[in-house]
Amino acid sequence: MKQQKGQIIVIFAVALVVLLGFTALAIDGGMVYSDRRFSQSAADAASLAGGGAGAATLEDEGITYGNFTCTKAGVVSAREDAVDAALARAATNNILGLDDDVTDLHGVTTECVNDKSHFDKHIDIITDVTSETATSFAHLFNGNPLVSQVEGVVRIRPRTEFAYGYAIVSTNKTACGTNDGGVDFTGGGDVHIVGGGIFSNTCLEKSNASGSIVVEGGDIGYYDGGPKKPEKFDPAPQDYDAQMPDFQVPVPVCPGGEHLTQKGGGEIGPGNYDSITLQNGELTMLPGLYCMYGEFKVTGGNLTATGVTIYIVEETGNKTFALGGNGTINISAPSDGNEVNGAIPNVLIYLKDGEDGTVKLTGNSDSFFLGMIYAPDGDIEVSGNNGTHPTFHTQLIGEYVDVGGNATIDINYNSARNLEDRPKLDMLK
Repeated sequence: MKQQKGQIIVIFAVALVVLLGFTALAIDGGMVYSDRRFSQSAADAASLAGGGAGAATLEDEGITYGNFTCTKAGVVSAREDAVDAALARAATNNILGLDDDVTDLHGVTTECVNDKSHFDKHIDIITDVTSETATSFAHLFNGNPLVSQVEGVVRIRPRTEFAYGYAIVSTNKTACGTNDGGVDFTGGGDVHIVGGGIFSNTCLEKSNASGSIVVEGGDIGYYDGGPKKPEKFDPAPQDYDAQMPDFQVPVPVCPGGEHLTQKGGGEIGPGNYDSITLQNGELTMLPGLYCMYGEFKVTGGNLTATGVTIYIVEETGNKTFALGGNGTINISAPSDGNEVNGAIPNVLIYLKDGEDGTVKLTGNSDSFFLGMIYAPDGDIEVSGNNGTHPTFHTQLIGEYVDVGGNATIDINYNSARNLEDRPKLDMLK
């Protein structure tokens, strides 16, 4: 038995080492986790502060998706302001030693992407923080310091006009052809588009050999297949690497109550209508939302409507929506801040999602159309009476868009009178 005396000391020594190891793991591990959480929160806060400052500068400098380039002075200033704001916020959180160099994984930088072919323009604000945790026990087993490396990334996107600022857009991403999908210029007259461009998620055609399509202040793009008669387009169409991302217009809310019918001239107010027709005389539509459950057809006379949104709830069968013919049309959507009675700012005609009808607009030299024409699952046909020179101050968005007729047609895209997405700020990690 005498030989066994003192064994408890050996066992205790081994157990003590194990207990110290568990203690180090519990205490120092918790300290490392706590320090890492603090560093991550500080990195995120710094990047968010930088993102807010950068987005504000983009706004102040008037930077939008349309004019965004990584070398543009306003974009450069936004990146510089983002770094300064991120460094200042990190300093208030006692993250010291940060600068604009991240090669040591302890600093703030920005990355700029200008990839129009993928509809991607953004600035990333990246904050890397490296920290060391002072340990209570772990240094007894490992002489190296416990290091944590974290990263916070915030992405800002500039103010973006609806449908990326294109005046004519085909939303169909699978089909091509008449009343199916794509953009087609079937008329024999010249088409002049100012302030916007043309984009088709499928095909782009000039069916008629006469006339030309000229775009100023924008480009012409397509995703699937080369355009027919490309020499008719100026500038030359570009083959994009991606289809346009989906977008959504706010859905109008139709009022309750009876459905009305209007035939001929007079003055009417917003509400639900089963039919509005005009062959002669003068019809005035007061500002507000008009929900159509049937035919809306103007073949003569004069139609005047200021500050209106016309929401086509049903457009199938014999329920026709056609404005023009021999009539003179003067209609406009409400501007921001001037919408009343359920109308949507800058949205003139809205064909309900899922409805596959056709919106037909025929202009003459005295006609005036202002606002977005939106038919996400339908067709839009725009034309001019022979011998006239109509101007459409519109954005045409539909599955199939046909610009026809033999008149010279101007389409003036006004970004101030169209929907837009405000600058976006997203935390990536």
